[in-house]
This record gives sequence, structure tokens and C-alpha cells, in this order.
Amino acid sequence: MTGVTVTMSHWLNTEKPSVRVCVREMPCVGEKWTRCTTYKRNAKQYRRVPKLKPPVRLLISLSYFFSEGIINFCVEQTNLYALQKNVDLRMSMDEARVFIGGILMSGYAKYPNKRLYWSEKSDSPRLLANSMRLNRFEKILNNFHLNDNTQAQGTDRLYKIRPLITHLNEAFLKHGGMDENLSIDESMIPYYGRHYAKQYIRGKPIRFGFKNWALNSSDGYMLQFDVYMGKNAESVPQGYGVGGDKVVDLLTKANVPHHKGFKLFIDNYFTSVKLLRNLASMGICTSGTIRDGRIEKCPLRKIAAMKKEQRGSSDFRFTDDGWQDSRCKMER
Repeated sequence: MTGVTVTMSHWLNTEKPSVRVCVREMPCVGEKWTRCTTYKRNAKQYRRVPKLKPPVRLLISLSYFFSEGIINFCVEQTNLYALQKNVDLRMSMDEARVFIGGILMSGYAKYPNKRLYWSEKSDSPRLLANSMRLNRFEKILNNFHLNDNTQAQGTDRLYKIRPLITHLNEAFLKHGGMDENLSIDESMIPYYGRHYAKQYIRGKPIRFGFKNWALNSSDGYMLQFDVYMGKNAESVPQGYGVGGDKVVDLLTKANVPHHKGFKLFIDNYFTSVKLLRNLASMGICTSGTIRDGRIEKCPLRKIAAMKKEQRGSSDFRFTDDGWQDSRCKMER
């Protein structure tokens, strides 16, 4: 029988006790919360798929994710958009490779103005300047497109870059291999311009930008991602909240097998009792912190009482399906 364990711990490096929730397979103990001192983990082991060794040449590495197919698609859509604007562009495959490489290089060698990459100064990188003229680069930049605007339906806010997102997600799964230990978290893509999807998150290292949902392996490799476009623009609600719905969505898109011993780690933004029960029914062992308002009648010791205990002390309960309250409110 699969159950849910809630643990309150007072860690050595924290002033405030934290609450953790994990789903594990354990004997049925009835419908009531039970105090326990030990429990067994009996999850099936999953043999990790060997990952590809990193190639020696950077060009080979990039070709895994920017294949000939997606580059050719970019060329077709860019030339189509230029034609719709009555611009004679005729971008070639080689020019597309140079353009994409220049965009990637600008993320490492940063300058306040793109024209500085064509500067004659000795400390400026000459790689892009030696490969393409400035006027040609700017002309491609003004017309670069990834999808046909005339076919947009207005329902997908990421329509203009959706083909690239779909291609990258497929490439990440194809070349990365599935890991037994997975995690889901949010990350920020820095952006300081004007855009309706730009987010502001106070207290983060990157406060302004696009919020990105990411499913990652234990070594940091991203297996699947999606960009947050606002609460109303998300997929059909499944009843787990914005964060919980995205957990189910990412696991589904990544085709994570059920009942194969996979382990998922999430933080308190995503964790809810209802979500853990659903993942438990899939055979996915889940561990994550949970906010105080989400423990749903679990008789844990109060935080004030835990503060008086010695550091390293803990208190936890487990149940098979004893929760009846389905309200979810997140708070660290």
C-alpha cells in the first residue's frame, strides 16, 4: 500500500523547523494518522540509461539540439516573412548557422551594443565580424522568424517560438537519457524589455524575466521545459494548483514511466497532498517540503514547540489515505 509521510524537522543550519512530505510504499495502517519511528522503502529500482559522452567538437554538440531540420525550418520561415514584407533576403543555411552562432556567442561575450562585435579594437572578438557583415546580420535579425504569422489562431501566446520549444524538448529527451532521480523547479530567463509575459519575482537572483518550468535530472540536465505565460494561459486545470498542474504536465510530456521506481523531488511551491496521492498512484516516489497551510489536519507538533527542541530533532506521521480535506494553500 502506498502511503504519505509528513515529517517536521529542526535542522542544524535553520532557525525555523521545516515540514517535509514524501510518498513511499508501506503497509496499510488504517485511515488515521499514525506516529512511527521507522519505515521501509520498497520502491522498484530503475536502471539509469547511459548518457552520451560529451563530444570533442562544439559544433557536433550543438548539432544535437540545432539539427539540420530546425535550421532549415528557420530559413524557410525567415525567408517567408521577408517575402511577406517585400524584402529581398534569401537567407541561406550557412548564413543561418552563422547568425545562430552569433546570437549564442553574444550570451558569453556581452557588449552593450551589437555593433561593437564589428569594432576594429583589438579586444573585440572578431569571429562574428569575420563571418558576416554587419548590415547583413542586422537585415537577418529584423526578419528572423520561427513560425508563419498568417496561421496564428491567437490561442497560443508562444506561437511564434512554439516550433523551437517543441524541437528542443524532443532533442533534450532524445540525447539526455532518463534519470532515476528527477526534480522540478522554476528558473528565470533574464529579460528587461517590454513583454506581457515578463515576470517580477522579489528575492530571486534574477528578478525580471521569463519564468521557466523545468524537469531536470540529478546532474542538472534539463529533460523538459515550458515557459510560464500567466495563470489564465496555462493548460486545462487539473485541480492541483498552478504548480501542481505543471508537475503533472511536465511528467506527462517527458513520458516518465509509471511504477518503475522513479523518484521526484519538488519544493513547497508545488507540493500538495492531492498531488502526492496522484503521483503515488503512478508509482512515482515523491519527496518535497510543504507549507504550513497544506498539511491538511496532519497532527504534527506545532512549530513553536519544535523550536524548543534540540537541533536535528524531528516529528513525523504517515497514512495510507486518511486525508479528507482537499484545500491547498502554499506558505513556506
